[in-house]
Amino acid sequence: MELFYTNVALIGYGRVGQAISSMLSQHGFQVTAYDAREIVGTTQLPKNQDGSIDYSVAVSKADCVITATPFTCNFDIAQECIRQSKAYFDLTEDVATTEAIVAAAETHAQQGNVVWVSPQCGLAPGAVGMIASHIVDTFEEIHDVKLRVGALPRSASNAMKYYLTWSSEGLVNEYINPCRIINEGVAREVPALDGYEILTIDGEEYEAFYTSGGVGSLLKKLEGKVKNVDYKTIRYKGHHSMMSFLLHDLGLRYKPDLAVELLNNGVPQTTNDVVVIYVEVTGRKNGVYKTETYHRKIYGDNKFTAIQRATAAGVCTVVHYWAVLGEVEMKRNGFVPCEDISEISLNHNPFWKVYAD
Repeated sequence: MELFYTNVALIGYGRVGQAISSMLSQHGFQVTAYDAREIVGTTQLPKNQDGSIDYSVAVSKADCVITATPFTCNFDIAQECIRQSKAYFDLTEDVATTEAIVAAAETHAQQGNVVWVSPQCGLAPGAVGMIASHIVDTFEEIHDVKLRVGALPRSASNAMKYYLTWSSEGLVNEYINPCRIINEGVAREVPALDGYEILTIDGEEYEAFYTSGGVGSLLKKLEGKVKNVDYKTIRYKGHHSMMSFLLHDLGLRYKPDLAVELLNNGVPQTTNDVVVIYVEVTGRKNGVYKTETYHRKIYGDNKFTAIQRATAAGVCTVVHYWAVLGEVEMKRNGFVPCEDISEISLNHNPFWKVYAD
């Protein structure tokens, strides 16, 4: 499949960034990795006189930019991409950051400029929304849409039933910020860690609860068309009570930096992980009231962990879609949700195999 654009600037070379670079490079993309740190295999990003990071040169040399950085960096990078009319993709679950990026892109587009931004296109938000969107499109009447995702250690012996498999900053952020849902047809916000439930997947019991950002832009697509939509994080039973104690009883939700520090120093990292995805759509299909589900466990391989594979595959899928469309679709200006990718396009996308096999 011909790629109209292949030159990618990847900003942030952590574990997920490494997987993104490797996956794209294997499929015809030319990836240049940048980082603020001195890391072998990357170009170090320069700083401005005020000490802030200068992204302008990295952006100018690329067709598109992918950020695999902490969400606090994303808006500055997106602004530079918008200013230079370069396509922008990220993985963030942070709602406020995404809204700021989308607003800036839409303003730039309304002024007659070409811009493409697709934030929130990793795993959750990202791939899980695309999966749900395609199931929803097969129903004529939708009642409930449930999205459940967990990045879990394959085993854990501590009281939290959890080891770190990805960013502790992202983990704390989604555990403390308000969560957007649709309840009885009305969009509203609920507190993180609420909505506790027990669910069974392939005979194994898990717990799940609201966390922020995982539903991404799917909520806007479904507003006014569905009774209930929510996103919850999957964990092993017992994790929720421990996090509730730390964040609510001890008040660490008001001290996120301290919460991150405690997790980084007290909870070990693991590469022996599994990603659990469960999507359930209930409504009327061909006149029959029914439920359809998607459930899958993604494991690591000999190169990458499960969370690396699952997250990188999401953004690589969207970048490949953009690169194949070329000039025709680049006439679309502003915010392009990843849920806009058709199921036919996904079936021909080499990166979607992680979710489809």
